[in-house]
Amino acid sequence: MIHFQFGNAKVNLYLPENSQEETLPYFIRSFEGNALPDCRIEISIRPAEKAPPSAVEIGRAFGLSQTKVCRKKLSSISAQLEIFTIIPSAPNRSDRLSSIVVPAILYALSEFGIVPIHASSVLFNGKAVLFAGRSGSGKSTIAERLSSEGFEFLSDDRILLWKEEIEGKSIIKAVPSFELQNPFTRFRLEFEKRKKSSRRRKAEFGKTAELSRIIFVEVKPFEESQIYTLSKAPISALMAVSCGGYYQLDSLSILESSMGEEKFLGLTLGKNENKIFKELVEVIRQ
Repeated sequence: MIHFQFGNAKVNLYLPENSQEETLPYFIRSFEGNALPDCRIEISIRPAEKAPPSAVEIGRAFGLSQTKVCRKKLSSISAQLEIFTIIPSAPNRSDRLSSIVVPAILYALSEFGIVPIHASSVLFNGKAVLFAGRSGSGKSTIAERLSSEGFEFLSDDRILLWKEEIEGKSIIKAVPSFELQNPFTRFRLEFEKRKKSSRRRKAEFGKTAELSRIIFVEVKPFEESQIYTLSKAPISALMAVSCGGYYQLDSLSILESSMGEEKFLGLTLGKNENKIFKELVEVIRQ
């Protein structure tokens, strides 16, 4: 058994037989301080062929293909999960279990309404502004540029979100996810003058902030750059895409209902990118 602690979230992880501790993904690390809400999770990872008839198929919803799960929620803050999946065989790779362990932890956290979203983030007046979207949409570039404009950098890869009730008011909290960053930054499309960073910037692990706004980013090089408001229907679809399959629908709806539609914006990066960036800075500072 291997124990992890992400602030108030405590995870006991049971690996398959003959798994060596050093095969655990190198990027798992602990948060500092009280990051995630109180929860106690036990996760057992077992071979797919040992799944009992009672196990439920979860498909690819959490990046776990051909996977079944037995789950037992013991209390409002405690759960046990047995995950039956295909164990990858790559003995020469120290991260061979990463394709199972990280999705399993994210799946378990979703039991408590904690939603991972693929996004970069900066802080303004202590509150988090997220830039969400598909890989290669320019999220990391935006966070880097904004940090050079005086905004505090939070993360450029994945953020965990959850709802809290504080003094009768529903707010959404945000904290960087628990992985060390991929050492290389990649973009699907490159603008002529955009410089690509050779290494990702280290996320501010353990720092928690109230979420103030989510901006969905897409690259359309032949269209005019613009910032625009979103109606409710596209918001749900964009949230699902940005979560990359690591979500449960009820958790997403809770997040959406806790934020007004005016908190969601769309950003197209295309022609006149520098002009729209100045407008973006003003929008965030409003």
